Amino acid sequence: MQTKGGLVLRDKGTPQGGEISPILANLFLHYVFDAWLRREMPSVSLF
Repeated sequence: MQTKGGLVLRDKGTPQGGEISPILANLFLHYVFDAWLRREMPSVSLF
């Protein structure tokens, strides 16, 4: 990240464009969406 002409090194999180970022996002969103759907719309079945 660049701020006021300098660079700030990051030591936490996953980098944007990294190979693991989309995998972690898909796993998280899959879990969150399923939990939300079960809670908010219990009569809807996707499978």
